[in-house]
Amino acid sequence: MNKFITRYLLTVIMAFIMVVAAITLWNFYVQGGWTRDGKIRANVIQVSSQVSGKLINLPIIDNQLVQQNDLLFEIDPIDYEINLKNSEAQLKQLRIRQEQAVLQYNRRTSLGEGAAISKEHLEEAKYNLDLVNDQVEQAEIAVEKAKLDLARTKVYAEETGYITNLNVREGNFIPAGQPLFALVDQNSFHVVGYFEETKLKHVEIGKRVEIIPYNGDAKMYGTITGYGRAIFDQSAKTGEQLLQAVQPNYPWVTLAQRIPVKIQLDHPQEELNDRHLIAGTTVTVVILDD
Repeated sequence: MNKFITRYLLTVIMAFIMVVAAITLWNFYVQGGWTRDGKIRANVIQVSSQVSGKLINLPIIDNQLVQQNDLLFEIDPIDYEINLKNSEAQLKQLRIRQEQAVLQYNRRTSLGEGAAISKEHLEEAKYNLDLVNDQVEQAEIAVEKAKLDLARTKVYAEETGYITNLNVREGNFIPAGQPLFALVDQNSFHVVGYFEETKLKHVEIGKRVEIIPYNGDAKMYGTITGYGRAIFDQSAKTGEQLLQAVQPNYPWVTLAQRIPVKIQLDHPQEELNDRHLIAGTTVTVVILDD
């Protein structure tokens, strides 16, 4: 009889423990402050040329680490050197005309009111001087623009980072303003965790998090710095006849929206560089209890 009672009590206790464990795991999985939908992110600079021309120098290769202010590529500068020389020559000629206009105006104004010179001639001299002054100013601007265009034939790295998706070659014609490749800022790696809206009660700015890379690398830690204040509403679309197109939904199946939460990595930059982080890879984010 005692054995029966003991077995019964043990069965009840084990069942109770299993129920509590199941409820705890369920609450953590459904309501807990964690998500497997996290991504490593980094700032990406789209590298392009501000002037067009033939690519004559490409000292970089794809996936290379470059330092800030390293030369990335160079456009053929011959056309821009010629343009600068022409602009400087035009400015020189206009400055000669400007000196002549100044001398003429000063000579006529020095004659005074009693001299044999009409008011019309004096106004004409003043008009010519003002006109030449304007032309000189415009020519000076043209010279500065030509110098700027010539300097832009060499493109340098804005930040220290990794060259990504390099598909251009020396000899290609490079149009102005067209992105050529990307530069991933080495010092900007961070994590964005996409938390379900039902878990936002756990999200607080300043809370520390544990970051588990999906590729099996060592865990990392970070701090929540902010979260998105708006996401795209897929039901707020306009259909035919300017009517709102509402997405169909099942009352018993409601999918929670996911909110982006930005996380700053709490590791020295040298350590992050050694980890070889890759933007776009997946991580699990767990919000740590205080």
